[in-house]
Amino acid sequence: MSNIVYEKTASAINNTEMGILKKLHSDGLVDSRGNLKLDVVGGLKAVGESDISDCKMGRTGRLGQVIGTDTRTEVADKSMEPYQSIVLLIMKYGNDLYRGTGFMIKDNVVLTAAHNLYDLSLGKPADEVYIIGYPRDLPHVRTYTGLKISVDYVTGGSQGGRCDWGLIKLNAPMTDLGTINVCRAIEIPTSDLDDILIAGYPGMAQGTSTTDMWEADGSGKYYPASEVMEYTISTSGGNSGSPVMVYHGGGRTAIGIHVIGSSNYNYAKAIDDEVVAAIREFT
Repeated sequence: MSNIVYEKTASAINNTEMGILKKLHSDGLVDSRGNLKLDVVGGLKAVGESDISDCKMGRTGRLGQVIGTDTRTEVADKSMEPYQSIVLLIMKYGNDLYRGTGFMIKDNVVLTAAHNLYDLSLGKPADEVYIIGYPRDLPHVRTYTGLKISVDYVTGGSQGGRCDWGLIKLNAPMTDLGTINVCRAIEIPTSDLDDILIAGYPGMAQGTSTTDMWEADGSGKYYPASEVMEYTISTSGGNSGSPVMVYHGGGRTAIGIHVIGSSNYNYAKAIDDEVVAAIREFT
């Protein structure tokens, strides 16, 4: 794996609260009072998803998969750990808007899936990324001033592969959301993988469209040779970038990033040396 990363920076111009509000207005994401239009957000598809209606018909493709019975439940209190540190992402490519999930690992840095931030079919990073914390109001909306993505993903990677990870630097910290600790998956005892928790912002859950945070738990496996994790925990488009967490060190710790699904298993990019090194350098 390469330690070289692709980086993009954005000018801080218009990243003031008023500038962000104008961007949100121009993209049709807030009403005249500055409130997020949840009906608009609810209709956004994930990057690579053909249409939100495909999810309603059960055609979730490779972005996520309901496996067996959908056991996901809506998170009742998003102000508690670790949920307060999980954020909704809205990415803009040209005139198109997409949704995804990320999680705070520093008060100004979010870890997520690379395919949220860089569209391989377009060959470019997102033009804009909105990072939305809970409660979902304007004080909890940030834009990015920097992206860091594995160059291996940009030059020859694929969604769901070992390079499908990315970091977002916020235009300003969100100190009230807290952070989720990360740990290399290889450091976790195999027995801990019997209690994996995934939480994020899927476009669909329990057969209906949603703008809320949902969670589910179950067991999984980790494959060190490919730095991939697999599990039968249900996900949907929009879950990409969700933290895959276990109990470690007294609390929930992220050891993977949900990236893709199939008919039998869903998968995460395991957190490895390259990701940890990039996090340390991204200040």
